Amino acid sequence: MIIFESRKTQHVGIVSLETLRSWGISFDFPSEANQKILEEKVSQLKEDLSSHVNATGGNSLMLYFYKPEAYFHPTYRKSLAQHILDLSNLGFEVTLESDSVHFINYFGDQIECGLVSKDDFKVRIETEKDGSPYFLDLEYDDNGVLNGKGGEPYPIGYFN
Repeated sequence: MIIFESRKTQHVGIVSLETLRSWGISFDFPSEANQKILEEKVSQLKEDLSSHVNATGGNSLMLYFYKPEAYFHPTYRKSLAQHILDLSNLGFEVTLESDSVHFINYFGDQIECGLVSKDDFKVRIETEKDGSPYFLDLEYDDNGVLNGKGGEPYPIGYFN
């Protein structure tokens, strides 16, 4: 499962694991160094998946990526999105807090091509309603197009 959230306000709440920081990925490193760290960590998770499964068969590790687009060169977005999908396909619950329309579009393309299920995503974006922050729950359709739930439309231009 991938939970995609975009916030206009500052992140609120306690995050059990901020994955990028815990893996040693840093703003101080060039994109190539961060890419190498990410790819090593994802490979380790793939190779040693059994160490992350608890007694009930669920994952003992939830991954949380806060604004991952900030750590990598834009040419790496597609690879980054695919790594996130790979982890989700292994059964990890991946929360992706991002403002990147590129992730939204990449995931939609993968749904449209039949490579992932639309049901593998929860999408929430923060907007404003009556002067207060408000979250819209969105869902992909079978063609990978993002739509509002419950009659609330997707706000075109949100990520611009």
